[in-house]
Amino acid sequence: MSTIAIDPDVKESLKELKLAPEESYNSVVKRLISEIKKKEDYKPMFPKEGKQEPEESHIKDFNAWLEKKLVEDKNILDALGRK
Repeated sequence: MSTIAIDPDVKESLKELKLAPEESYNSVVKRLISEIKKKEDYKPMFPKEGKQEPEESHIKDFNAWLEKKLVEDKNILDALGRK
C-alpha cells in the first residue's frame, strides 16, 4: 500500500464520484481507469465510422437534389392550380 498526494479539489471530485459514501477512493480510481481502458479498446468496425464532417461534394449533391425537388414540387402545385 502506498500513499499519494492529491489536491483538495481533486479529492472533492473523487468524493462526488463515489457510488456510496463508504466506497474507497481506490475503488473510484479503479472504476475511472476501467472506463478509460474500455474506450481505448474500442475499434470501429468500419473505417469511416466515427465523427466526420460531411464532405463538400455530399453537401453540393444534397443542395442540388433539394433545389431540383423544390422546383418539381412547385411545378406539381402549379399543375394542380395551387400556389
